[in-house]
Order: sequence, then structure tokens, then C-alpha cells
Amino acid sequence: MHPLQSDANRKIDAALVRAVQILHKNRCFVDAFYLGRIQLERGSQSGGELPGFIRNAHEAGLLSECAEFLVALANERPDDVDLLNYTAGLLGEMGQRRQSRDFARMAAARKPFFPSSAKNAKLRVLALQCIATADYRYSPLAGRFFLPGITSLHTILDPGIAVHRLLVDDLPAALKAAKNLPKCDIVFNAISDPDYEDSLQNAATLCDALELPVFNHPHRVRGTNRTSLPTALQGKSDTLMAAKSVYLPPDRAKNSDILLAIENSHLEFPVILRAPGFQGGHQMALVGGYGEIEERGGDLYRGNGVYILEFVDVSFQDSRAAGHLFYPKYRAFFVDGQLFPIHFFASDQYEVHKKTSDPVRVRHPWLSDMETDFLQAPDRHLPKGLWDELKAAMSSFGMDYFGVDFAAATRPKDCGKLVLFECNAVMANRIALLPEGSLMQRQWREVTLAAHVALCKKSGVAAWPFALKKGLIFSPEDCAQ
Repeated sequence: MHPLQSDANRKIDAALVRAVQILHKNRCFVDAFYLGRIQLERGSQSGGELPGFIRNAHEAGLLSECAEFLVALANERPDDVDLLNYTAGLLGEMGQRRQSRDFARMAAARKPFFPSSAKNAKLRVLALQCIATADYRYSPLAGRFFLPGITSLHTILDPGIAVHRLLVDDLPAALKAAKNLPKCDIVFNAISDPDYEDSLQNAATLCDALELPVFNHPHRVRGTNRTSLPTALQGKSDTLMAAKSVYLPPDRAKNSDILLAIENSHLEFPVILRAPGFQGGHQMALVGGYGEIEERGGDLYRGNGVYILEFVDVSFQDSRAAGHLFYPKYRAFFVDGQLFPIHFFASDQYEVHKKTSDPVRVRHPWLSDMETDFLQAPDRHLPKGLWDELKAAMSSFGMDYFGVDFAAATRPKDCGKLVLFECNAVMANRIALLPEGSLMQRQWREVTLAAHVALCKKSGVAAWPFALKKGLIFSPEDCAQ
């Protein structure tokens, strides 16, 4: 290309960038989208422009057209990793999961390794991750990617720890990259959802090839899935129980298959239906009878698979709120032989999360006293001996770092037992997301410190005074609002 022509193209590209920015600022999102499309068609570097392009499409109500355009462009430019990633993420956000996984796998094949920029690291960690999963997505509003099924621990480590990242989705590409890695002390398997079986198998193969100590070995993670939990508890404790569950694979997850499985498994309604590979209550429903499944219309779980879970009622009543029914959920975290209490939530619905618990706690402040009691003395808060039983059970899984959600059974036949809802390492570490110095934030600080010590111990590197993440800081003005 002639230098004058190259200079002219640069000026045109710069003018397009400015024009798109002005249109977006003036909320002319349709025009901004179509001008951005021209900009991308010209072959500009897509990575920096794609977030704004997708946001304009969202604001203009043109996400479907945006996705079609990105798919076509990504097929034309299969070596543009940023373009492949954003295409995969947007397709995931729109529920087109199979196509999303295809583009994510292409991106991982072309660029599987991401080195750390940390200098003079005291500990060098290789984190194994995956992106070609059931719920990988890019949110236009948040302007970021979401990686469900991946633990957040390796993203909040001390600055003296170098964290290199290796994507396992394309195993040949990952194995090739593994031959030329910088020196590492330990492998951190960040793939924490036991339903990500293919990714975990790839990760296990890489662990064998790397011959390094492994934190949360993939084989151990696979043993924490929902169908394994009841079996894992058998013979270990008479006071711990888990909900009975049945898994139907993607090709046997039609509504008729679900109905037949409930009959054959002698499960009683209500039951919980939950797609594998999703967190935070996504793709989950409580159904009260055969009719509700048939009325849902369509085979919602076909293509993803489904867990059919026994609904174990752990609801309780209290004289301080006559006539009210509360659904509790405790969380604890196990780190290298230690069990830490994390939180106690209570909701007025079966699906218990912070967002459903907070309004209930405002109306019934004594629930906060229950949480304080649990966090300060879990062994006294729970029926005698159950905290030690839970710790022993968690030790038996062979994991280095993972959480457990549970509650005290209230059905007459199960009184005196703890019901374990799930065990996994996906549960987000909230050390930096809670008010600094709050009781729950201090619990996460203890967990995070223990995890740092465990990483050093397993890699044979001496520990040092770690600089842990701080919690949220609120001014008096913030608190008054």
C-alpha cells in the first residue's frame, strides 16, 4: 500500500472512531451501531471497538442483527481472537449456547496461554481455565465477560504471586502451549464446576503432562457433583444427608424423560429441576407436580441435560415472626483441613440468595443475630457434634479449597441431621465485595489467608506477610444515603 493511501486510511479510521463516540454521547444509538459496523468492516482492530459496538446494538435494540454480523465477520477472520471471544460471549448472552461454545473453542485454540505481567514473583501459579462452557457470556450493560464455573480465588491473590492462565478447551493447543511455559511452581485448577466434565478431563490430562503440584485437582472436583454427594456421604456420617438426585444427559432430557425418571426413581413432588453448568439459580425451577412440567411447554432442558433433585424441606418458624415461614441456607468454606463459617441467609422463598435474604433480614433483624451466632461459634450454634461431622466429611473429598451450603433438617424423620445442598469451589470469594471489617468480610479474609498459606505449602515455597484484598470502604455520607 502506498504511504499516502495508508495515511488516508488511518485518518478515515480515526474520523469514524470520533463520529461513533459523538453519536453514542448524543444517544443516537442506531446511527452509532451502523457506523461502527462500517468501521469493523474496514478491518480496524476489533478488540478496542467491540465493547462500544455491542453496547450501541443493545441500546438500539439491534442485538440479533449485531450477533449475525459478528458471526459472519468472525467466520471471515478466524484468527482474530478478540472478535471470536466477543462473538462467543454475545451468543452466550443471547442463549445461543452451542454456537457460543464453538466460537469460544476457536478462540482458545488460537490463543490458549496468557502470561502474567507480574515482576519478581515469589510464587508462580499456572491457572487452568475454560471458556467453551454452558454459560460463558458477555454482558453489554456490564461491559464484561462472565465465567461461571470458574473460581474467583486466583484473581484476588497477593501481588507477589504471578498467575499465568492456560485455557484447556482445545487440548492439542493447550498441550502445545504447555511445552513452552515460563517456570511455574504449582498448577491451580480454577475449573470448579463438576459438571464441566470435558474441561476437567482436559485439565487432568494437562496436570499429568506438567508434573507439578496441583491445587484442587480436576479429578477431585469431578467428585463434588450433585449425584455423587449422597453416595460420598454414605458410611461417613449418620447425621449428614444430601438430597437424592437423578441426572439426565442432554439427549434424554425431554419433558417425557423427566416425568419417567421421577416415577422410576420414586421421587415425590415437589422436585427441583436444574440444568448442569449454571450457577446462581439460573435454569432452575421448583415444580409441584406432573402437570406443571407439561404446562411449562417445550423441552427446556433438552440439549443441556437436567438434574432432578429431591426437595428437602428445611423451612422453620420462629415465635418472633408468628405465621412466617423461613428457608435457611448456611455456607462454610473448607481450606486445607480447616472449616470456616461464612454466612447464614434466610429467605421467604425456597431459592435462597443474598438478594432474597436481605429484604427478609430488614423486616426481621433478629436473623442477623442468628448469623452472628453462627459465625462466632458454629459448633455451638448447630446441634452438638454436627460442625465436627461436617468438617470430617469435607476432608474426605480430597479438595484443597471449596465451599458447602447446608441447613438443619426440619422434617420429623430427619431431625438432628444436616442437609447438604451442594459442595463446590465455584462459590465466589467475597473478600473485596463486602464492607471492610464487617463480620462476614473478616470470615472471607480468614479463608483467603488460609488459601494463600495452602498454595505456598503445596508448592514448597515459604510463605510471607501477604497483602490481601481490602473490602469496600464507605464514607459517612455513603452510609447516610
